[in-house]
Amino acid sequence: MLRDPVERAVIVSMLTTTVVGVVELWAAVLFGSLAFIAAGIDALSDTATSVGVFAGRRVSKRPADRGHPYGHT
Repeated sequence: MLRDPVERAVIVSMLTTTVVGVVELWAAVLFGSLAFIAAGIDALSDTATSVGVFAGRRVSKRPADRGHPYGHT
């Protein structure tokens, strides 16, 4: 289980934007709307951004080592 509140928030954000994106793309197919296609792609790109935030957060939490004497932040 994730104890870090930042990581939990990012996971919730990823899940939410993924669901919204899929629903919007489904609506685009259902109604033939270009606006829904754009909104769905936008939401899924937000998911991709959140993946990058999650990965960056994990890297920044690593302790200092020989190559990074002040840590990875």
